Amino acid sequence: MTDPRPDEIPHVIDLVAKHAAGYLDGIDERPVRGRDADDVALRFGGPLPETGVGAIAALEELASGFGAAVHSAGGRFFHFVNGGTTPAALGADWLVTATDQNVGAWVSSPLGARLEQVALGWLKELFGLPPSWSGILTTGATMANFTALACARRWAGLEMGVDVEEEGLTATPTIPVFGSGYIHPSDLKVLSMLGIGRANVHKLARDGAGRVDLEALEARLRERRGLPSIVIVSAGEVNA
Repeated sequence: MTDPRPDEIPHVIDLVAKHAAGYLDGIDERPVRGRDADDVALRFGGPLPETGVGAIAALEELASGFGAAVHSAGGRFFHFVNGGTTPAALGADWLVTATDQNVGAWVSSPLGARLEQVALGWLKELFGLPPSWSGILTTGATMANFTALACARRWAGLEMGVDVEEEGLTATPTIPVFGSGYIHPSDLKVLSMLGIGRANVHKLARDGAGRVDLEALEARLRERRGLPSIVIVSAGEVNA
């Protein structure tokens, strides 16, 4: 490998700016996925090099693979739930990378911690949530679901007189999870990671579109006789 060279930074910034501008220019007219995307992607590989080539050469090689990218930043992309790259988001992302902050606590980055507080406050305003509510920014949707279901698991445990984070789930009865006919795969993944288990998920659909059967949900909750349950509520479903 080669040692990082600070004198490369201005050249790296110029190079990345050039390639980024060239990539985004005309992206709305480009096919979402090029016909040779697989071939371009497979050009990368080979054995681990004995020595590095330096930042500029490595970035030039990376930029040569743009043809294998799915052009989700453009207006023709309607799959999954990716958002396009806005000028502000692009610039902020570069600045975040340049400042390289640890935003886990105020002491490690007053700037990062304060911006999270401001963003959460604005989101509470936007959605009409009480100012006293707390929140946290996560790395993405799966970790957001992980955080929410971890909170639900803790609440369910406390309702049964058990601190699951201290004593574990072995001290509690099974915690059932109810939802509509469509429960996101990330939720199922999270439930397995949290120890609640995918087998304890009960889908209550009232039609082929997977809409929740509220009468069935009410009946199942009544059967619990006051014992806690977790309900996953989905506001629509992308595949439907």
